[in-house]
Amino acid sequence: MSVAFVGDGAGNVCASLVTSGALAGMDVRVAAPASRQPAQAVWTAATGLAEASGGRLARTEEPEEAVAGADFVYTDVWVSLGEPEELWDQRIDLLRPRGMMVTYGNSSGPVPPVSPLTLTQKGSLFLTRPTMAHYLRTRDELLGRAEDLFGWISEGRLDVMIGAEYPLT
Repeated sequence: MSVAFVGDGAGNVCASLVTSGALAGMDVRVAAPASRQPAQAVWTAATGLAEASGGRLARTEEPEEAVAGADFVYTDVWVSLGEPEELWDQRIDLLRPRGMMVTYGNSSGPVPPVSPLTLTQKGSLFLTRPTMAHYLRTRDELLGRAEDLFGWISEGRLDVMIGAEYPLT
């Protein structure tokens, strides 16, 4: 499976995607300006994970190169705050048939209403708004995910990188 991230490669969203995608053996491609590429420490750690899992990592400054043939495209902001609402319709046109748009927050403002008929007409698209609460509904689900996470850490498959420490006072 391949994923292309287009946006601020130096941010935490991209770092998480590169690391988890490498751990899962995915083909992860990052398109970001040269000054906003993933931190070298993140890239080096993810490269080791990708080598161990059979994954592949690639960096570029060209979005078209990153998204070519990707199974899905991920970005941290679909339409930036202050851009016209009409851009939503134009951006939906960029999804390929059976593509998925996932919206997580309101940093760009609320998503305008999208008709299910529009999703059908534009290629049987999927639109979802997941929240962690629906994926960790029971204590057993929470413990299972925690067991996965700490198992990867203890097996050395996931290296926890601490970027900064802050006093608790």
